[in-house]
Amino acid sequence: MVSFWKKWWDVILLALFLIVFLVLRFYLYPWFTVRQTSMLETLHSGDVVVVSRMYTLHKDFQRGDIIVFYLGDKKEHEGEYLVKRVIGLPGETIEIHDGVVYINGHALKEPYIVHKDNSSFGPYTVPKGKLFVLGDNRPASRDSRFFGAIDENTVVGRVVMRIYPFSQFTVFHRISYDASS
Repeated sequence: MVSFWKKWWDVILLALFLIVFLVLRFYLYPWFTVRQTSMLETLHSGDVVVVSRMYTLHKDFQRGDIIVFYLGDKKEHEGEYLVKRVIGLPGETIEIHDGVVYINGHALKEPYIVHKDNSSFGPYTVPKGKLFVLGDNRPASRDSRFFGAIDENTVVGRVVMRIYPFSQFTVFHRISYDASS
């Protein structure tokens, strides 16, 4: 019996490792390839990101989080997802004047914006159970300004790291971007 375990120990350990890896990879931390330029300079088309589904289980949405979501019903749009930044939370009023975002009348500090535009929008109050999302590359982003707030249930998760290209490996920490008073 001991020789059996000696013989198969490596194979059993490898199989267990693969099972744990696959569960983590496909269920808790799926990978997505960014397919748009709306998040430049934070994320580029072709970047591979890891998303935490734990974020959606607890409905732990915070302004500034980069999320992956399906536009519309998940079943209708399987495979079609977008990557944007959470800007407005339920109950908040969003306005944009000359490219500056205002939340409940207070200007939002957005240090991640490189490609600014001079657009105006709103006022718009984010309904309960919804999120207002914008791309970092505002001139090239189709976002909540065009399709409205997204349903919290369409969020796959929060982007926690970029794993490809390897030279651009990044861990995205949660940073609260509040509107100044």
